[in-house]
Amino acid sequence: MKKLESALVALFALCGNEVPDMSAVMILRHGSKPLNVPPLRKAQYIVAAREGWAPAPTNDIQKAIWDRVKAEKAAATNASATPPAK
Repeated sequence: MKKLESALVALFALCGNEVPDMSAVMILRHGSKPLNVPPLRKAQYIVAAREGWAPAPTNDIQKAIWDRVKAEKAAATNASATPPAK
């Protein structure tokens, strides 16, 4: 939600602090393929960490999730790098 709020603040600043056209708000909310703008989406921290776009952890819960996802990725990398036994 912070990204949406910051995008809306920037949009208001560009519009001279007037109410912007709703089409501009809809582009921010739903994305626009012609402009190559992806839609904003909310996701749990663990999903964002697994997909690789999570911000650095800011509290103990996020740190635990971050460490868990890193361990999962390392285990998957090690498992795929090990040749199968004959």
